[in-house]
Amino acid sequence: RRKSFVPRPAVGAMLSDEATLLTDLPDCVLGRILAALDGASLSRAGGTCRGLASIDSSQAWERLCEQAGAPNSGAAPAERYRKHAATLCRECRRPTPYVFAPLRVRLCERCERSNPHKFALATRAMLLGDARFRLLLGRRPIDSLLANVP
Repeated sequence: RRKSFVPRPAVGAMLSDEATLLTDLPDCVLGRILAALDGASLSRAGGTCRGLASIDSSQAWERLCEQAGAPNSGAAPAERYRKHAATLCRECRRPTPYVFAPLRVRLCERCERSNPHKFALATRAMLLGDARFRLLLGRRPIDSLLANVP
């Protein structure tokens, strides 16, 4: 038996005439919503449309700067937070001077060593499983070579 096609109303037609879109909310309500977001979400929210980008979110960015310990460089709070966030380890979110070059991400030594499944270029099992590697080096050099390999 064949079903008859019943067209569904357009998404906009299902909305009522009241303030149903996020950008229809008063700026003071939007400001409170934005203030509850983390840095990544606040940045994404500002990039979604001109309406959200025009809301003054400087207090939210200032709060995030204070929580993160971003230094006061005289720049706008959003820029200060972005510069500070760019110095944080991808895993633990602590400041680090190191960049894991193969992935081009900030990564502290502790996180690199504690996550070999993610960040090791070669593990002990990978190297020992490679017959060519074993044949080329022999037993004694392998032990000393693999002493620091996870």
